[in-house]
Amino acid sequence: MKQRTMIAAGVLVLIGTGGIVVGRESGPGVAAFFGLALMALALPMGEGREKVLGTVASVLALLGMIGTAAYVPRAFPVVAGQVVDHPARIVVLAGMAVTCLIYVTLSIRSLVRIFMAPHSTE
Repeated sequence: MKQRTMIAAGVLVLIGTGGIVVGRESGPGVAAFFGLALMALALPMGEGREKVLGTVASVLALLGMIGTAAYVPRAFPVVAGQVVDHPARIVVLAGMAVTCLIYVTLSIRSLVRIFMAPHSTE
């Protein structure tokens, strides 16, 4: 779970900072900030804290996905080459929605496995 969270966080930071540099605007910074928040949750994630921090990271990614899902259909004209306002913001936030969707899907599987595991009585 920790490795998966760090990968998703790294992708979000990369696309967010890339969007800031390419688009010369601050809108894509949302993805970078979400990535940094996920990274901050993943660093202390260990055996004892994986349930709590994994759940918080999944909820954060779910909120990020919900908040940026509207940019996915708006990205198709940009990819097709049409001229639109703020293309970097649209592409970055659509990429954030897709990244968060993939992360949430994979993390739900991991969390179900973690929560269903038998507890040790040592």
